[in-house]
Amino acid sequence: DLEKDVPTPVKGLANVKAVAFGGAGAVGGHMLALLQNGTVMAVGGNAAGQLGDGSQEKLSTTPVQIPGLRGVSAIAADISHSMALLENGTIETWGSDTYGQLGVPGVSETCSGSPCSRVPVSVPLRNVTGISAGLRFSDAISSGKLYSWGWNLRHEIGRKVGPQTSTPTLVASVDE
Repeated sequence: DLEKDVPTPVKGLANVKAVAFGGAGAVGGHMLALLQNGTVMAVGGNAAGQLGDGSQEKLSTTPVQIPGLRGVSAIAADISHSMALLENGTIETWGSDTYGQLGVPGVSETCSGSPCSRVPVSVPLRNVTGISAGLRFSDAISSGKLYSWGWNLRHEIGRKVGPQTSTPTLVASVDE
């Protein structure tokens, strides 16, 4: 069964502090679980490396730990990519980078012919206190200011003109 009518424990997950869902299972979505010890587990679709474990499997029905990811304080996910905010104020991203949503210029790996990273990569921002993963774009609050990157078809990243960008870009306030 793809759907359940009652809550069901996810086998292999315990001491969960927070969860983030990236899309719907029927279209390849995945789930992240932040554990009390600051590590992250992932389960579900992996066509673009969303599970962050380096594997090329298209789907995992068993939660996998994301190697090397420690000290995580928050997580965010979209159908195409995943994000982790570390206690030291930095961000790690992984998954599809077709629209620059990972925030790291020059990702060299490909998943199904499109740019991606199957393992976490570091976004060049510091002093981050909040993250959000949107449809093909990402946001972060750094030093009290909002930064966005990725898809900009409908001005998602706060720019009136221009295509997507893989560089975290300051979103100007209304009075600036």
